[in-house]
Amino acid sequence: MRAFVPLLLVTAAFANDTAMHDGGSGPEPVGWTKDAESVIRMEREEVEVEMGPFDSSVTCRFVFVSGKKDAPAIQFLGFPDITRSFSESDNMGPLRDMRTFVNGREVKSEMVSKRMGDDGKWIDLPEPQDPCETWHVVKVSFPPGEEVVVERRFRTDNGRTAGGPVFFGYTTETGGNWRGTIGKGTFTVRLADGLQAAKLDLEPKTGWKKSEDGRLLTLEWKDFEPRTDETRRYWSVGWFPADGDPMQYEKVQGKLEKAYSK
Repeated sequence: MRAFVPLLLVTAAFANDTAMHDGGSGPEPVGWTKDAESVIRMEREEVEVEMGPFDSSVTCRFVFVSGKKDAPAIQFLGFPDITRSFSESDNMGPLRDMRTFVNGREVKSEMVSKRMGDDGKWIDLPEPQDPCETWHVVKVSFPPGEEVVVERRFRTDNGRTAGGPVFFGYTTETGGNWRGTIGKGTFTVRLADGLQAAKLDLEPKTGWKKSEDGRLLTLEWKDFEPRTDETRRYWSVGWFPADGDPMQYEKVQGKLEKAYSK
């Protein structure tokens, strides 16, 4: 159940039987190259997912601290939008009802599309065009040494694999261009009321803390570098409906097939 979202310079191909929703990635510093780091560090990354049978409600919080000593650092934060980026991928589930907050104050994000030129420099595009990368971008000021909290809230369709579970997956790899390591990642997934998993399909296989009823799952990573640590680049939670569940498997499967057979 492995799936990736595009990086700043690389677009990864999905297997034909795999779908990935559009909200499964954290922010990246728009304009940086893959070999250069921002002056800003991501101290904490917190993702909370309320997962239903077909879509999920997601809240992401990112805590940043600038390493620039003498003045505020100005940085564009881009949240990748796979649906509006052209690639040879199976992409489903665009972001819906997205809201962005900086230090608790709601701000408007701008959709930006760029193409990498032959000289290695980004070219601004008036709208998404093949080939390109597209982000929802906010401009943020980071005062020296102060924490800045960026939060986004949205809904997105879940992914699925052919003959496999419904799942929510998330990559931390887009955060690799922030300064140094990511201090701490806390990822929480709650299966919505009425959904009880007969079988969970988790990635990574170990490290998850589960509630007694199996519906609340938590994963924590500390001081990790997703660009070089392959075991800390991606996580996902998949579920199969349990026998006796009000959402019978046949009904879920039928609805999913109809929703994803477009």
